[in-house]
Amino acid sequence: MDLQAKRILLASILETQECLQEQFEIGDFDSISVIWKLQREIITPSHIVEELQRLTREMDRGANALYDAECKLADAESAYDRAVSLAFLNNSGTVADRQAVAKLQAVEEKLKADLARAEYNRVKTKMRALSDQATMMAVISKNVELQWRNA
Repeated sequence: MDLQAKRILLASILETQECLQEQFEIGDFDSISVIWKLQREIITPSHIVEELQRLTREMDRGANALYDAECKLADAESAYDRAVSLAFLNNSGTVADRQAVAKLQAVEEKLKADLARAEYNRVKTKMRALSDQATMMAVISKNVELQWRNA
C-alpha cells in the first residue's frame, strides 16, 4: 500500500471514529450499532450501492413521515388551543380560576398534542440517524475503494 493510500485510509478511519464518538456522546446507540453492522457487512461496491439506495428510499419515506407528523402536530396544538379558549370563555370567576379550569377541561387535547409532538420528534431523530448513516456510507465507501484498488 503506497503512502497516499495509507493517508486516505487513516483519514477515513479517523472520520469513522469521530462519527461514532458523536453518536455515543448524544446517546444514539442505535446509530452506533447500525454503523458497526454496516462496516462489518459491506464488502463490495455493489453492497455500497444497494445500501445507498436503501438509505435514499428510507429518507424519502422519512420526509413524507416528517410532513405528516408536522401536520398532525399542528392540528393537535390547534385543537388544544381551541379547547382551552372555549373552556375559558364558557367559565366564570376570576381570570386565574377560568384559566385553571380551562386547562383542566382541555387535558385530553393537551395529551394528544404532547403525543403528536413526541411522534414529530421521533421522526426528526430518525431522519438525523439516516443522515448520519449516509455520512458513514461515504466513509465506508472510501475504505472499500482503497481495499479494492489495492487488492
